[in-house]
Amino acid sequence: MKKSLVIGGTSSGVGKTIITLALLHSLKDKNLQSFKVGPDFIDPLYHKAVTGKPSYNLDSFLLSEDTISSSFYSKNFDIAIIEGVMGLFDGLGPDFYGSTAHIAKIIGSPVILVIDGGRLSYSAAAILHGFKNLDKNLNISGVIFNKIGGEGHLRMLKEAAKMAGVEFIGAIPKKEYFKMSERHLGLVNPDEEPFDTAILDEISKFLDLDKLYELSTIESSANSSKINILKKTDKSFSNVKIGVALDKAFFFYYQDNLDFFKERGADLVFFSPLMDELPDVDGLYIGGGYPELFANQLEENEKIRDQIRKSEIPIYAECGGMLYLLKKLESRDMCCIFNAEAKMTDRLQSIGYTVAETVSDTIIAPKNYLIRGHEFHYSQISCDEDFAYRLIRGKGIKDGKDGFFRDNIIANYMHLHALSDPSLFERFLLRCRNDV
Repeated sequence: MKKSLVIGGTSSGVGKTIITLALLHSLKDKNLQSFKVGPDFIDPLYHKAVTGKPSYNLDSFLLSEDTISSSFYSKNFDIAIIEGVMGLFDGLGPDFYGSTAHIAKIIGSPVILVIDGGRLSYSAAAILHGFKNLDKNLNISGVIFNKIGGEGHLRMLKEAAKMAGVEFIGAIPKKEYFKMSERHLGLVNPDEEPFDTAILDEISKFLDLDKLYELSTIESSANSSKINILKKTDKSFSNVKIGVALDKAFFFYYQDNLDFFKERGADLVFFSPLMDELPDVDGLYIGGGYPELFANQLEENEKIRDQIRKSEIPIYAECGGMLYLLKKLESRDMCCIFNAEAKMTDRLQSIGYTVAETVSDTIIAPKNYLIRGHEFHYSQISCDEDFAYRLIRGKGIKDGKDGFFRDNIIANYMHLHALSDPSLFERFLLRCRNDV
């Protein structure tokens, strides 16, 4: 029987990520799979850095409940660790839709709640009681306290957990080196700043791993019968080669998106816009990332920018990938496919889920088609271009509009998940194969 645990928190910043990584590190000798709740690209990279295996996103705004169940249960694992997002019940409304709690109920997984215990003692019992009883259909089976003080503090928090009827799993002392490096879109890419696993070993010493494993049994009522709901396809795109930009500037990709192409037979050719020439491919996929941090180097690689600009192959680009296709980014020359310039700001410009309606036919969707995605950016764009989408939800580039397009190119701020609407990426592949 599969086992799993959702690592939830009372809020953002309580230590879900570092505790998740410690658990993944401790369980590496088992048949393990990691997941991340919500639209996050960097936390899954940390999961992969620890386990050596790709991590997958579970997002109940972008994906249907049946798709989430299918994606989860179809993976090969004996135990899964799912890192939550924000606070346990933080979603899109009072029904907790889109929250970590929502995902936990869909897959039938027990929850381990992480609490910042730095300024708490017996009040932790009230917090635990509230979280445990807010939704009786949710199984909060254990608690981990973070940032605690000495033995006296530990004793009070243990008693608080007992008062609330929640298993005490561990308490982690407050230490500066347990913090993780951050910047404007989240944690620093682990490829740039290698992670010291000795920290994870030390954190694990404060956790009752045997108790965690005991609590991780999935509810028998969970609907694991829908593992085949995801459409199976043949290798009909086996002659298609998709170039995928992957380096320090571009690395925001859902693993499901990359798997989508491979499962349909397409060959993924990874290349670096920072250093390489354009590979011999039938289409380009340029994801998000931090092109603004490497604008000088991107400008210096004039050859690939010229090759991309003159190429007639289909191109799909998201967020940072879109910025690369503009005329300028931070006054540095980019690919100059679209007559637009981007500047970075100190303030977050937009974050959240999007619902977009196409205003014209594009290489991924016909006119008047609805698409779900999410956006997260600090940049502003000035442009003289027609937009690809009218946003029903979200901010986009300007005045509720997003995306630029040409006959063979679509570029947008919003990020798309292939399992949200497989037809979008199927249409892109067909264009790469010259079928449409």
